[in-house]
Amino acid sequence: MSPDLSAIPSGSSTASPAGQAGRQLSDTLRLPAIASPMLIVSNPDMVIAQCTSGMIGTFPVLNARPQPELSVWLERIETALAQARAEGRPVAPHGVNLVIRAGSDRFADDLAT
Repeated sequence: MSPDLSAIPSGSSTASPAGQAGRQLSDTLRLPAIASPMLIVSNPDMVIAQCTSGMIGTFPVLNARPQPELSVWLERIETALAQARAEGRPVAPHGVNLVIRAGSDRFADDLAT
């Protein structure tokens, strides 16, 4: 069952960028939901399970510790999701909750990753 795309503004078509994005999400989401990025709890396995279950999977960037581990997490997630796609399974997008605060030692490195 595909999510309802009625939230796309009236007059939009699937040829417009908004319509294309809505169609892409519709094709991969079973639920119009974003899994909450939970501090400490969210990890690559959880994000992979969320995305392959039909919801947008997320995690807070600070869960990947130390900072160089972030690229390892992203690679692991992207590899697993690519494999699921290759098997013909619908895969919802994933996201990272980037923490922005003054004086953060990690922000520049997290953003670059």
